[in-house]
Amino acid sequence: MQFQRVNRTDAEQVFLTVLNTEASSMTTGYAVALTFAAASADGHQAIMPLSGTAATLIGWVGVAAQDIPANTRGRVQCWGYAPSIYLSQYGTSVTINIGNALVPGVEAGGLGSVVPTYLNAGFKYAVAISVAVDLSQVKTKCYTSGVLRCI
Repeated sequence: MQFQRVNRTDAEQVFLTVLNTEASSMTTGYAVALTFAAASADGHQAIMPLSGTAATLIGWVGVAAQDIPANTRGRVQCWGYAPSIYLSQYGTSVTINIGNALVPGVEAGGLGSVVPTYLNAGFKYAVAISVAVDLSQVKTKCYTSGVLRCI
């Protein structure tokens, strides 16, 4: 882990290095979870979580701080201000306002405020601190900025 305060900057942020075991790239701002599958539960192999999969929810550790191609290592932000957080597409109107808590949503790598509960997400969350580009989250990719609390 990298504790930014030790580096003497104004922002207090925590980063974790993971290995992307997804078949596709993890884009900056996408939610990331450690995988706990028997063959790969080593504490650094990561996937994109889904709200309907309990095993990926509890492993949620933050959002990708950079694009992480498949089968490569990259940084994930676990704590502090995050300028880019991807919001899950729900296919219906789901408004995200400033102050809404976000947890992994129905789309892999996306966060939302609908489901699951904090308990199912291991009491880890992000708080939206800007108005999303597309408030309805209907069919377009949409991002917000927020504060992460994932450790």
